[in-house]
Amino acid sequence: MPHYQLVSSVHALPPAQKYSSSFAWVHLLFLFGLICASLQFVQIGPAKPIQIWLICAISALAFSKKISVSLSEAYAFAIFFLVSSAATFFQDFGRIKETDQLVKFLFIYPGFYVVGKSLGKIYYNKNLPYGFLFLFIFLGIQFVIQQVQPPIIYQTLSFGQGALHGTFRERNWISVFFFGFSYILWIKNKSTSNTALFIALTISVTLLSGSKSMMVAAGIAFLAHAKLPVWARSAVIIVGIMLYIYLFSDSLSGDKLEVRLKTERGLAYEQSILLISDNILGYGFGFVEYHFSNISTIIRGLGLGTNSVFSSPIDLMIIAGFTGLAFWMVFFLGIGLGSTKWVAPVAAWSVINPLHQSETVYLLLGILTALSLAERNQAKRAKAKKMSLRRPIAPISGQTKNDNHT
Repeated sequence: MPHYQLVSSVHALPPAQKYSSSFAWVHLLFLFGLICASLQFVQIGPAKPIQIWLICAISALAFSKKISVSLSEAYAFAIFFLVSSAATFFQDFGRIKETDQLVKFLFIYPGFYVVGKSLGKIYYNKNLPYGFLFLFIFLGIQFVIQQVQPPIIYQTLSFGQGALHGTFRERNWISVFFFGFSYILWIKNKSTSNTALFIALTISVTLLSGSKSMMVAAGIAFLAHAKLPVWARSAVIIVGIMLYIYLFSDSLSGDKLEVRLKTERGLAYEQSILLISDNILGYGFGFVEYHFSNISTIIRGLGLGTNSVFSSPIDLMIIAGFTGLAFWMVFFLGIGLGSTKWVAPVAAWSVINPLHQSETVYLLLGILTALSLAERNQAKRAKAKKMSLRRPIAPISGQTKNDNHT
C-alpha cells in the first residue's frame, strides 16, 4: 500500500538561533539605533542622531547585500510621492517647511522602512539583540532622566504635565517606542513569561506616560496573536478594558471630552474632512501647518510648529488625496503585502495619531512586514514539503504491489 509521511504545518516563528560572530555588527547596529531613536531633542547640525544612524545602517546593509524591496511597495511609494509632489509644485497654496517634508518622504521615511525590512529578514530566525530586561531598564533610565532633567538630551514640555516623556519629544512617541519594540519581542516568542512581560511593560508605560492609545494597540496585538484559549484572551481583554476605564474615564467623559471634541480633535476632524471634500487630489506638502496657522478657527494642537493633523490616513489624504489613503493602506494596514495581522496594532494607533511623521514607526513597520513575509514563506515551504511527502512512494523496479517484504 502507499506509504505516507506527515509533517505539521508551520504557524509560528521558528526557534530563534543564538548570536553569530558574523552578525555581531548587525546586533550593535540595531542597539545603537534604539538609543539614537530615543534622543529626539538632540540635534547634530541639521540632522537628528537617528537620521545619521540611518545613513550608516543603509550603507552597511547595502554593502552586505541585505536590502530588499518588493515591487508593490516601490509602486505604492512612487505613485504617492509623484502625486504629492505634483500637488506641492503645481498648486498655488501657502506652505510652511514643504522642503523638509519632501526630503522626509523621499529619503528618510522610505529609508527607515527599507532598513526595518532588512533587519526583520535578518532576525526572523535569530534572537534580537535586546530583551524585556533591556526595555524595563531603559524605561527606568527615562524616568530618572525626567527627574534629573539633564541639558541637551531633555527638555521640559509645555503640555502633558506630569506625563513621562524622557528623552522623547512627547509621551506619544515614548509609548510608540516601547510598544513597538516590545511587540516585536513578544511576537517572535509568545511564551507565557514573555506574554506576562509584554502586558507588564504595556501597563507600566501607560501608567507613567498616560498614553491611552498604547493599551488599545496592545489589546489588538493580544487578540490577534496570543496563544491562549478564547476564554483566556477574553478575560485578559476584559481586565484591560476595566483598567482603561479606571485610568482614563475622567478624561473621556463630561466636560473634558466635550472640550476635546469642540476645540481639539473633533474640530480638527471636521475641518480636515472639509479640506478633503474641497480638493480630492490633495494639497501637497507643507499645506497643513500653513492652513491651520492662518484660519480664524483656533484648534488646539494645530498651527505653527505642527505639520500634520491628528490622524495619519486623514493627513495623508490632505497631502495626496486617495493616493495618500492608498499609501496608508499599503504600508500601515499591510494591504497587498500580507502583513495586515502583524501591523494592525500600528494601523489602529495611526488612525488617531500622526504616526506617519515618525522615523521609528517606519522602522517598526518594515520589521513587522519582513517578519510576516518570512513566516508566510516558511509556511508555504512546509506545506509544499508536506504535500510532496504525502505522495505514494514509487515501487522499486521489479517489485509488484503484491510482493511480500521481510
